[in-house]
Amino acid sequence: MPLAACRLFQHEIGAILRTVPQGERYSISITGTKHFNFTDYAVTFSPLRAFGLLGSIEGARGLEITRAYVAAFFDTYLNKMPSPLLAGEAHTYPEVHSSPP
Repeated sequence: MPLAACRLFQHEIGAILRTVPQGERYSISITGTKHFNFTDYAVTFSPLRAFGLLGSIEGARGLEITRAYVAAFFDTYLNKMPSPLLAGEAHTYPEVHSSPP
């Protein structure tokens, strides 16, 4: 996908997220990740790293962070057990940064 199309997509996603009231939405980023870090390629041998399509974060660490934040989201909204991970920066995961969408 060309860079211009990626930027347009990001802008459109941001526009959708901004329709959700403040305090009821989440936008996080994980330092050292790229798109393919959120696939199985991040934890298996992959030529994608050689082509620069994987970020610098170690695959298992990225998976650990993703698993923790997905579980926190589901615990909060499906199990009605609020998670401190969703309240802001977590010392356990300094790679994670929250920002308004």
